[in-house]
Amino acid sequence: MFFDIDGNNFNRVNFKNGYNSLIGTFDSTNNFNLKCIEVDNPEYSTINWTDRDGQTTFSTDCDYLSTNDAKKNIFQIYPNPVKEKFIINTSNKIEIVEIYSQTGQLLKTSKSKEVNISNFPKGNYVVKIKTDKETITQKIIKE
Repeated sequence: MFFDIDGNNFNRVNFKNGYNSLIGTFDSTNNFNLKCIEVDNPEYSTINWTDRDGQTTFSTDCDYLSTNDAKKNIFQIYPNPVKEKFIINTSNKIEIVEIYSQTGQLLKTSKSKEVNISNFPKGNYVVKIKTDKETITQKIIKE
């Protein structure tokens, strides 16, 4: 199967349907307002669906807010690409940070908002952050 939403003006997409693993090709590039794609398995999607813009993340809950909601939770990982350490900026309490290789191997866990990966080789990694309110998965690049 093929999923292509390239070049649209979406800011969120709910693609959670129980069959995400059947998607062979996925493209959500050129959606500069697309922040979150709701999926069945964020780790699988992050590793296998790489044709997306840098600000786009996968989550099981994109926290669709109504217009009556007063504020949105802040979430950011920086710097990315990473040389030695990255910082997680979130208004939520971090429960655990997990770093995975592109093959899905768990490499490191932390409970800190500042994570040192200076001993990692250059390459792409997947960061899964579980907070008291949500779980976010995002790709980082180690320089």
